[in-house]
Amino acid sequence: MKAKGYSQIQEAKAIKEKLDIQKESVNQLSGLILQLAKQGLSYSYGRSFTMAVFSVVGTQAISNVIRIARNQALHYEDGKPSE
Repeated sequence: MKAKGYSQIQEAKAIKEKLDIQKESVNQLSGLILQLAKQGLSYSYGRSFTMAVFSVVGTQAISNVIRIARNQALHYEDGKPSE
């Protein structure tokens, strides 16, 4: 018969594994959304979309935020996120 502590450890490992899978899913979906946003801007405005100011997030144009976040997401998927 297994000790009670053993089953709690197994349950904790199972919960952590599920959370890790969910985290990876959210990361993948976020990257996909950023990629689609970037493609939409490129399609509508060409390569000069980084110069267009549609709206602002803090002090940055949303087009810059999308471009930089999308590039960061690509590096994250490669396992090499920038510091």
